[in-house]
Amino acid sequence: MRDGGRARALRRGAGLALSGAAMLGAGLGLAQERGAAPNPELRFDLGIGLEQDDDGAGLHTDLGATYATRTRTQDLTFSLGTAVALDGEGLNENAFLPTARLSYGFDNGDTLLKLAGSYRVRRVEGIAFVLDAGADGSEGGLDELEAVDDDGRLETLGAGIDLALNRRAPIGLELGAEVIDRNYRDTDDPDLDDTRSVSLDAALRLTPRPGLDFRLTAARSTATDAGELDSETETTTLGARVSWAATPATRVDLSLAHSEREEARNRIAIVGGALVATGGRETVTNDGLVWRGEIVQARPNGTRALRFSRTLVAGGAVARLRLARALELPGGGALELAIGAAHFEGGDTTPLLSLSYAAAPLPGDSLRVTLERMAETDGDDQEVARTRARLSYERALTPVSQLTLSAGLARVDVLDGFEPDRTTVTLGAAYTRDLTPDWALSARIDHAAARDEGGETERDSRVSLTLGRSFSFRP
Repeated sequence: MRDGGRARALRRGAGLALSGAAMLGAGLGLAQERGAAPNPELRFDLGIGLEQDDDGAGLHTDLGATYATRTRTQDLTFSLGTAVALDGEGLNENAFLPTARLSYGFDNGDTLLKLAGSYRVRRVEGIAFVLDAGADGSEGGLDELEAVDDDGRLETLGAGIDLALNRRAPIGLELGAEVIDRNYRDTDDPDLDDTRSVSLDAALRLTPRPGLDFRLTAARSTATDAGELDSETETTTLGARVSWAATPATRVDLSLAHSEREEARNRIAIVGGALVATGGRETVTNDGLVWRGEIVQARPNGTRALRFSRTLVAGGAVARLRLARALELPGGGALELAIGAAHFEGGDTTPLLSLSYAAAPLPGDSLRVTLERMAETDGDDQEVARTRARLSYERALTPVSQLTLSAGLARVDVLDGFEPDRTTVTLGAAYTRDLTPDWALSARIDHAAARDEGGETERDSRVSLTLGRSFSFRP
């Protein structure tokens, strides 16, 4: 990543979560909880927001419409929307950020069908911008924790289908497919690579008696990454899985398979702390047994579990083992704790940790604390450990107003690779008030800081104000 533009990316990064639908949703959370939704429902959302940071003032406008209908066996949701983001660059093609989502579900007890599709355009800028996204457009875990030094757009197109047949019979069939395309437009940053993933899976289910399921499984996936590696990875897996309710309080889920992974990519070298293609192609293959298991036992005050897995990665495999305990606390609180270790084949062993605590210290309050440490390989085939900590506190000041405080820490430790370790810290405070049953006002202040090991710390503060409206009716 180029250092020259990082401060600018950081200054804009804190406002990414306030653009598009996220910005509108922050101002409408209280108003939308009132009343039951009609069926069928036609909902309109609109919002306008102002932001101020060191780069100057910016304006965000959001428009959206959603149609939803539900019956005893089917549900359908379709939404269209766009965000218009204006800043010092004026009105250009990067200012328009359209979205479209479609989901359909059918379930009559014997047959289950789920369809999902999405199209989304987002602006490219900010800390932790690169996200994994599902076929329905939802955002998952972080793929990279870094500020990108660029301007442009990310177009994401996804589609998926899941089908289960003969669910009530002793023999059934389960099929699934998913495709996700991510394409960057008008960007130059080397960390922003066009990607495409396609996955297919099938399972033949055998249920000799209630509480015991056997599955013969097959899966194939293809993933392409147009970065310096210009890689194409194909993975084929054949195996079996058993799900067993051993006792009324104990559930066992085990899967064992043989997996083959083949990656074709450019020959590369590390020059100046970055990957550089040296010419020619190479193929990296590995195969072996992979497994995943979970034993969960219900306790009077929660659950306890043992989880273990082995998966193939570039040049080897990674095995993980975790012990977990979930507790229901007095007063309605909850605590979940998991500890374990991950071992990279022929490499490092690193500890794993997951902690989640939720409670209501006072009536109308909500406190949530999460801590997680994971081990994996990133897009450049580096072995990394990711640590994330989050704290959020919500307090209802009045029946129509709410205060939210948040803090976050994210760190990437490169165990075997060439990039420096990275640390990101965020702080935020927001005030939301319902002006009417349809209108809501939200004010927010954010501070962010990011630092590469051995580098300088970049900081940013921003203030935003959002006014939004959401209303629905039966067409």
